[in-house]
Amino acid sequence: MSRRLTAPELPALIVWLQDKRPLGFALTDTQVAIGDATGESWVFEVASDELLGEFVTALSNSGRKVWAEEAAKTSLRLARLLRLDVDALSWLFDATTAGHVVYPGIWRESNSKGAARDAVATARFVVALPDDASAATRAAVWSSCAQEQLWRSRQLEGHPIDVELLNRELAMADAHRVAAIAELGIDLTDSATARGSKAIHAWLAPVGVFLVDAKGAPSLSRDLYDRVSIPETDEAQSRWKKFREVRSVASRVGKLREIQRALNNGRTHSTLYVRRARTGRGAVTGPALQNIHRGLRPLLMAPVGEVLVSLDFSQMEPRVSAGLSQDPDLLAALESGDLYAELSRRIWGAEADDADGKPNPLLRDRAKTLMLGIFYGEGKNALGRALGIEPKDAKVLLDSVWAAFPGLQAYDLWLQSEVRAGRPAFTQDGRPVPLPKRGLHAALNNRVQAESADIFWAAVARVAAVLGPKSLFLGVHDELVVSVPANRSEWARIVLEREMNTVFRGVPVTGTAVVIGRSWRKT
Repeated sequence: MSRRLTAPELPALIVWLQDKRPLGFALTDTQVAIGDATGESWVFEVASDELLGEFVTALSNSGRKVWAEEAAKTSLRLARLLRLDVDALSWLFDATTAGHVVYPGIWRESNSKGAARDAVATARFVVALPDDASAATRAAVWSSCAQEQLWRSRQLEGHPIDVELLNRELAMADAHRVAAIAELGIDLTDSATARGSKAIHAWLAPVGVFLVDAKGAPSLSRDLYDRVSIPETDEAQSRWKKFREVRSVASRVGKLREIQRALNNGRTHSTLYVRRARTGRGAVTGPALQNIHRGLRPLLMAPVGEVLVSLDFSQMEPRVSAGLSQDPDLLAALESGDLYAELSRRIWGAEADDADGKPNPLLRDRAKTLMLGIFYGEGKNALGRALGIEPKDAKVLLDSVWAAFPGLQAYDLWLQSEVRAGRPAFTQDGRPVPLPKRGLHAALNNRVQAESADIFWAAVARVAAVLGPKSLFLGVHDELVVSVPANRSEWARIVLEREMNTVFRGVPVTGTAVVIGRSWRKT
């Protein structure tokens, strides 16, 4: 039953709120509603500013935990409507984050059926969660929801953008595009239209380059670039190189346009999800900032009078893998100080070092590609393309890596057997680890990324407890960037190292904090 809320009905609402049970909240363009799992709800029009303020006050004073889909967006809108500090809405919890913890990789339908029905549906979803969650997973739900709340202040304030640099970058990219069209007689950036895509495929075909997806259909997806077979002829190699170069510019322009479209008074207001990926990794959308090209990072600036300070965990995946597998050879390689140099010595022996005893940079890079390829679940074909060698030769090198770290291989095989048996897996913090979508070879990557996500978000929470949530600027993969007053930058650097550096199953997981300056850049 849905009841229309009016000012005289507020006392009745306050009484209704006293019963302890999960409540759902919904805010549409025109209505606000709160409901419970029995189907009861209260609803009124958003335009009633005074009533909205009294309603929010009643919820805040009730001590009830209230749940909403995309709670960050809802709380930010309420904060703007009522001119509140977003921290005053900490009673509003994110059902989306809770769902991502309990059901990793599964997105709920978000088609609105009206505020009252949405509120009731959210309440029912939250009531059902404990049936599918252990005590440890329920604890992970609460910690993840608390981590999501830490970022609301930044989402409300937004990220200042260097608009002049943005315009310069766009102008240079456009000039590059025009020059490429004049040189090649085709616009290789035009993949958004059927006509443009068809022309690009027709330009590649004469030299034997065919980009097709798994079903054999023509595609210009970036995911195909490292999988396609390129003929060894000079013409094919040259044309493919030019294609990659121009498509890189197209990707850069796409990101610049995305940021430009999102500008509001010189700032963007992205939405941060702490558990968006299947493994629990986060994402920043609208605009997406987790995949911004390193060369475009200086577009993001600290507010006036502040500077950015950053810590990026070093070799997170290898260190987490060592903690999980307890492989003594991998642990020893990490303790050597340069994992990839040590691995290259185990694969290539004396060739791995030059005459001065320093690591051969080419072989070290190859060892790094192989090691990360194993963590990411890549096989001989993908690694062969990445290294520019035949798959059979890549297989030999992969076997050499596994031979160097037999304990890691044993752990990987055990994970695969657990997946085959259908046994559930959980991170150290109690979050379910999803079954791999890409086959058994991805089991190790799923587990490593899931554990890495928990380590990172826990570290963020510790930093926020000292520097305050408003200092949080951006969290990208294994890097946390904070924004602090310039005269507090050294203190922030110390806090980042003290609070983030940790130990996972006996293995140090660390990074070095650096003061970046006003603009974000590679550290």
